[in-house]
Amino acid sequence: MCYKCGTDDETYNPETDSCNSCMPNLKPHKHAFFIKAWADGLHVQKRYIYRPEWGEIAEYPSWTDEYEYRIKPKTIKYRNALMMGGKGFDGYVISCNQNPERIEQNEWFIKWLGDWQEVEV
Repeated sequence: MCYKCGTDDETYNPETDSCNSCMPNLKPHKHAFFIKAWADGLHVQKRYIYRPEWGEIAEYPSWTDEYEYRIKPKTIKYRNALMMGGKGFDGYVISCNQNPERIEQNEWFIKWLGDWQEVEV
């Protein structure tokens, strides 16, 4: 029995204290995914729907329709290297987690192909 509406509905859920009879059209909030992500400690960003730049959200966000939300993308740093391979030249992508000096000391290293690049993923 649902204690909220008093019906004998067998869909009663004690966690929500409701049943399908008293809450038949309940839909999740438009930003439910990001609200949960923020509550779980992920870094969520917002942007006003008419502006291109993303920014930080307030300590207590309002989750309004005038904003879009996203999980802040990770930024990786990489550089391309030209190295001698088994059958000629090979291109390699080197991340900033690798030691560039060690790459340069490799006997197959020829040269860097450009500067360090950053990309959001």
